[in-house]
Amino acid sequence: GQIWCICWCMIGFRRIAFLLLFLTFCGVHGVGANDDDGEALLRLPSENETSEKPPKEFVESVTAYQQKQYTRALELWLALAEQNYGPALHNLGVAYEHGRGVLPDPSGAAKWYARAAEHDIPESYNNLARLFARGHGVEKDFDKAFDLFEAAAEQEYAESQFNLGLAYLQGHGVEVDKEEAAIWFEAAAEQGFRPAQYNLAGLYQS
Repeated sequence: GQIWCICWCMIGFRRIAFLLLFLTFCGVHGVGANDDDGEALLRLPSENETSEKPPKEFVESVTAYQQKQYTRALELWLALAEQNYGPALHNLGVAYEHGRGVLPDPSGAAKWYARAAEHDIPESYNNLARLFARGHGVEKDFDKAFDLFEAAAEQEYAESQFNLGLAYLQGHGVEVDKEEAAIWFEAAAEQGFRPAQYNLAGLYQS
């Protein structure tokens, strides 16, 4: 019985140590926000953005995308892009970035996101900013990334608020400012964005 007790104590200690290490890592570096797998990037217009229903072709394209009929979705978005329909432009960026119905083309994705951003779509600002921050398909430019993250963050887009906090924390495109980083982490955390909650806790502990 004493041996089992010792073993369980050791297992419990390892679990606690791992949890503390995980939280410390999250607090310093942040996780998740910059490594989206692409599926969550698909954008539908919300009711408060427009009083008009989206075109039926767009609804069909979303259904096709969700059913992994990417070629069909791409065809519909390209047709809507000729009408300069913002959400379709954004989703073409998603398709080109992640290779949905087309070979991955980050440079092409950047062009579609840039066109969608002309419609003041926060997700498009954010995704284009990610490409500039990584130098993925475009020349790495933290200044441009910062401006784009800021444009989306000002529209209360949680992921960009988090990324803006990271920029202030790491000095990417702006001077290091932990107080400003905390402000943006808190804004994202209030929307339930977990990486921001971790980083905010890390800042308070430091």
